[in-house]
Amino acid sequence: MSLDLGEVRAQFPALAGDTVFFDNAGGSQVPARVAQRVADYLLQTNVQLGASYARSVQSGERVAEANRSLARLVNASDPKEIVVGASTTQLLFNLAQSIGRTLRPGDRIVVTNADHAANIGPWRSLERAGIHVDVWKIDRSSLRLELDALGKLMGARTRLVCFTHVSNVLGTIHPAAAIARYVHERGA
Repeated sequence: MSLDLGEVRAQFPALAGDTVFFDNAGGSQVPARVAQRVADYLLQTNVQLGASYARSVQSGERVAEANRSLARLVNASDPKEIVVGASTTQLLFNLAQSIGRTLRPGDRIVVTNADHAANIGPWRSLERAGIHVDVWKIDRSSLRLELDALGKLMGARTRLVCFTHVSNVLGTIHPAAAIARYVHERGA
């Protein structure tokens, strides 16, 4: 079974013209049916969630179905693992501020130089509270995050290692499960 690129491109109205898009995820084009579903939600059921009146219940069910669909897409074990927000930068900033409340001056966080600013800036904002941020640099020859380099950064006060599965900067697919095991084995 081969992928029909013409059929795929036809789903994205913005790709019908002569413009070439080199944007990353924050500026990605969407299929027409996605835009139509968003427009329908905003025009028909965009109300306060969690209320008991019919439109709010309907809106809540639509959001819940979207979370179930996203959970299936990424193979999450539970739709409650799915969080949707305005942008990755904002979501990570919210997460960093929440986690930051559990950290103490002198604690350490590791970020990479292979990530988008969305996964670096929010963690760096914790430096104001005395949290030290170390940078795990990619190996210049392999363009990969190497565990031996991470091991040199991690210490007793390392609480968190922040990295993305796929670098939008390089396109490198990082071995997320192996990295997570390595980090957890060292207490972060």
